[in-house]
Amino acid sequence: MAYVLDTADLAAPERVEAVHTAMMYASAPCHVIHEDPAGAVHARMEVWDLGNATIFTHRSSGIRLLRTDKLARQDAMPVIAVSVQLRSQGRFEQRRQQRVVPSGELLAVDLSGAYDYSWSGDGAAGCIQKSSASSARGSVL
Repeated sequence: MAYVLDTADLAAPERVEAVHTAMMYASAPCHVIHEDPAGAVHARMEVWDLGNATIFTHRSSGIRLLRTDKLARQDAMPVIAVSVQLRSQGRFEQRRQQRVVPSGELLAVDLSGAYDYSWSGDGAAGCIQKSSASSARGSVL
């Protein structure tokens, strides 16, 4: 089944919460931090469930996805993702390793651990994520 969020259909005050809610559906629990929450927040997210794999795309204004150690301990289902930065330049940190992710570059992510992923301005990424359990879900872009 496909899930789509397009904030163009929502009033501006509803967009921040809508993006957070959609990200919690599509992603491992994380803090969703908008670059300018009082500004022109916009997002289009698409999620397709394929058994124990999920394909996820996200196009939006500047965003940061922060999964803390505490959140990782609460939901430590083993999930990996292979992501491609589609637009803008991503920034990623996991296990004290920082990386800049240029547009077009692949990124492998252990979604069961803590991470910090972001982009500034209009950006986009897509990923396929795979859980070791057939009913589990998790993601980053």
